[in-house]
Amino acid sequence: MTQITDIQAFRKDLTNAVLCWLATVDASGAPNVSPKEMFSWDGNQQIIIADIASARSVENILQQNKVCLSFIDVFRQRGFKITGSAQIIPAGSPNFAAIGHDVLARIKGEFRVQNLIVVTIESVSRVLAPSYFTFPERNEAEHIRQTLESYSVNRLLYGK
Repeated sequence: MTQITDIQAFRKDLTNAVLCWLATVDASGAPNVSPKEMFSWDGNQQIIIADIASARSVENILQQNKVCLSFIDVFRQRGFKITGSAQIIPAGSPNFAAIGHDVLARIKGEFRVQNLIVVTIESVSRVLAPSYFTFPERNEAEHIRQTLESYSVNRLLYGK
């Protein structure tokens, strides 16, 4: 099991991520990648994901529990990749509410959560956009400014 060495960076990127991407494989090895909107970190070694519409992911995990998960802070263009093993906690399980406390609080009853997907972290690695290597002299504020400009965020938000 790998320890997360930069807890502050991990927490910041996870908090700022809008989606995470969960990769699974079925029994024959066919891959599946699925976006997950509601997720949280237990502050230790587990990422908790709400199964809102994840039938394929759940089915795959029940066959093969090795997974890969990634999340990116889209404006800072940095995040983390996690590999680990996953387990499914059905909504009717006695420990469902306790395990899912943080992610269920974020949902505020807006979605029906069928299961929790609990990913136990085995390894963590940093993910950086290529611009971090191409323009190493840029600081974080410059990366954010360039991202906002490249994706026309100010025009979309403010008509500018």
